[in-house]
Amino acid sequence: MKRQALISILVAMVLSSAVHAGEARRATVPDIIQSEVASTPAWVAASVALADDGTLRGDLFAEATRRSIARYLKSNEGRAECATTLGRVADQAASTRSASDLITNARSLFSGTVLDAREGFLFGSPGTLVAVEVEEWVKGGVQAPVFLFHPYARIRTPHGVICAVPVAAAPAPSNGDRVMIFAYTHPVGLGAAIFRIEAARQMVLRGRAAEHTPEAIRRELGNSREWRDLVEFVRTHPGVKAPSREPEVR
Repeated sequence: MKRQALISILVAMVLSSAVHAGEARRATVPDIIQSEVASTPAWVAASVALADDGTLRGDLFAEATRRSIARYLKSNEGRAECATTLGRVADQAASTRSASDLITNARSLFSGTVLDAREGFLFGSPGTLVAVEVEEWVKGGVQAPVFLFHPYARIRTPHGVICAVPVAAAPAPSNGDRVMIFAYTHPVGLGAAIFRIEAARQMVLRGRAAEHTPEAIRRELGNSREWRDLVEFVRTHPGVKAPSREPEVR
């Protein structure tokens, strides 16, 4: 009986540890990620962004950002949904027209699984921060936790809704989706690696609810939807060993 009781306790401890580990693994997008250079944070989650009066917090956002968002909310005043939207595209100076361009110009090229996503603000721009567990670095590599910034959000405040929509449409990554990222610029964030991409052109997505392949990749890969075909195509492409032509942007 004592042995059975001990086994039961050990099993319960293992299961409890697994549950807590799973919770920790899912809760991967933090409230705040500091900037390496700016006095205000690089990333602020929507859940902690607002002061008691419903405006952006002065200790987390620059005054210019607070005024800009206040003017934007004024334009949507009294509306349940957005009359206008905010959205930005990552600054990409090099071409994304072909698969060769994407692979050659990428400073960081990696694949992985989406763990978590939260709405908020990256340097004052609304959007969604997506946490990725990297499975393979084809080019580049960092030791810090990896995130993608997707400029899509519907952030509700007492003064209206803050909306962001990417200029070029692409599905928003969800938990469990697999992604391959062709990032042209260096990541930002202190103790983190936040990659800013144009998802429509620089992200392959395979998920339960949505799929996306950039036109440049689709033209050369054909109609194959198999993940292994994509990975093999990218791994063996000559552009993997070529130096990036994208100038450094921070």
